Amino acid sequence: HGENHLVLGDFNAHHDLWHSCLSNDRRGMELAAQIDDSIFCTMNDEAPTRIMDTCNSSPDITIASGGLINSITWRPMLTFASDHLSIIISIEKPPDFTFTTLTKLTGSASQNLPRALQRTTHSYGRYVFPE
Repeated sequence: HGENHLVLGDFNAHHDLWHSCLSNDRRGMELAAQIDDSIFCTMNDEAPTRIMDTCNSSPDITIASGGLINSITWRPMLTFASDHLSIIISIEKPPDFTFTTLTKLTGSASQNLPRALQRTTHSYGRYVFPE
């Protein structure tokens, strides 16, 4: 089923790696270290994902495995329903790309990305996906 993974979420973490204008915080430094030690890269460009009165920031992070980096177009879009911007992601689907069920990570699972991905992969590994 290929090794392409896309992880998106409001991580409430700030770091230069995803162009957050707020100072690097502990959660951001831990997540950045995990990303640096993995096959993943952030897709965020210099555009903010959250608009506030005092500062624009990027707590909403899109992380992709190396095989998807050149296949993804990422851009935030201003909406009026939230201070978080909608993230529009286009994927030029690689031949081995399959779609799987969305898994929401909360609490401690969201703080250890590699372990959460391993559990998710193990959980869905027993399913046969259509070609």
